[in-house]
Amino acid sequence: MDAPTCNAYVDDLRSLLRTLGAAPPYLLIGHSYGGMIMRLFASRFPDEVCGLVLVDATHESRFVPNQTSVQRQKELQSSRKRYKLGYLLAPLGIPRLMKQHIGSKRLPEQWLAPVRALGYRAGAYRAAYAELLSTAESSLELKAAKPLRQDLPVIVLSAGKQNEEWLRDQGKLVHLTRYTKQVIVEDSWHSIPIHKPEAVINAAIRLLDELEKPYYLNEG
Repeated sequence: MDAPTCNAYVDDLRSLLRTLGAAPPYLLIGHSYGGMIMRLFASRFPDEVCGLVLVDATHESRFVPNQTSVQRQKELQSSRKRYKLGYLLAPLGIPRLMKQHIGSKRLPEQWLAPVRALGYRAGAYRAAYAELLSTAESSLELKAAKPLRQDLPVIVLSAGKQNEEWLRDQGKLVHLTRYTKQVIVEDSWHSIPIHKPEAVINAAIRLLDELEKPYYLNEG
């Protein structure tokens, strides 16, 4: 089985789209780590993507040791230990007893019940641990990728309740293409699709409307 890197996820997504008979071009929407995957898809297959909506997307430098703060490196090390222990101890029910599940604890109450039910399982910890071990490789894949088409419209949705380091990384995404625009979703934590789903819907509609404008249609 291939390591769960962004390149592997791009291959899986493209295969799925073809299996479903969904013809390009695609408007891709990626949240968090999914934003890295969608950017890499657009880099590898530029003629198959008409636009991107990056929803509080992770910047690749967040997983490169020499490009992150000491505090961030400690957080990654702590997460790796927690996920590994969770994977090993989940069959014994220890994470459930300690109320330590995979997934955000800041979600609205109606979403927390299914997150808890799935997040205590060994499979959830195993998947998260394997992905976390591959994040550095994924970041290097993205850093080595070709730049996005400069005529590609991109909307960067950034959660307003994130910390300063995260918001600085969001600022780096604003320069991806000539047609990249940032929207700050002020009253939202990281999970914008759950806290403010209308922001994601509006961004997709806005981008589709932008694609109808003459200066996009006339791009070479």
